[in-house]
Amino acid sequence: MNGRYDYDGEENGKPRYSMKNSHLKLYWTGHSWDCYCADYSPEAPHNTFVPPFDGYTKDQGNCDIRVVYESVEDYEKCCEIEEYVCNSEWSGGKPGEGGESYDSNPWGFYKNKTFVTLKDGCNGTWEVRSAPGDFVIRMDWAGD
Repeated sequence: MNGRYDYDGEENGKPRYSMKNSHLKLYWTGHSWDCYCADYSPEAPHNTFVPPFDGYTKDQGNCDIRVVYESVEDYEKCCEIEEYVCNSEWSGGKPGEGGESYDSNPWGFYKNKTFVTLKDGCNGTWEVRSAPGDFVIRMDWAGD
């Protein structure tokens, strides 16, 4: 269920959000906000105009639903930054020369939101997030 849900019209008098190219949706049932998916259907029984940030405790299974909102302008800027990150050359390391220098440790950032240190294959996922007055790149390293 993780991912971006965009506004997709209305259902039962309130906004409906769905994930692009997916059957997943978040909508008002008439008595609760429902995260529709195949196995579980977590619901937040709060009568709010838009889905609440949390409280999806009914039929949650092992799901922990949290909602985050971002402005359309922030989303568009995040897309620009992501494009820049994917089309730029990156490296990590220490100043100077040798095996730990920047020049010796190129990194790849890819459009599928994965990254890899090309020297040793360490990898994970990344995303651009808006922060108060700024943007940050969040990197989650894959564990062993």
